[in-house]
Amino acid sequence: MVSTEDFDLRQVAADRLLAAADSPERALAAVRSTFAGAEGVELQSIRRGVRPMPADGEPIVGPVAAVPGLYLAVMHSGVTLAAAVGRLAARELVDGAVEPALSGCRPERF
Repeated sequence: MVSTEDFDLRQVAADRLLAAADSPERALAAVRSTFAGAEGVELQSIRRGVRPMPADGEPIVGPVAAVPGLYLAVMHSGVTLAAAVGRLAARELVDGAVEPALSGCRPERF
């Protein structure tokens, strides 16, 4: 996994990279200029999506009081926080625990 100001990149096969950036052109240019020997890298496909970005930039994790049974786990930094948030959310969902580490992430702050 490579994460820079210009793009996020990971290798998904011996001959394939998955990159995320503001635009396909920017991703391609950044990969080509960052890695030696990457001048010949070409785009195979493009997919556009919107990354979840909570209004305050912080994760939203926890039950939604207005919708019984709905539990949110939304964050921009999913790759880096997935393991910890998954473990904590599982404790809350399976064991009924209230995890103090998630107190600043609750949906009701909005």
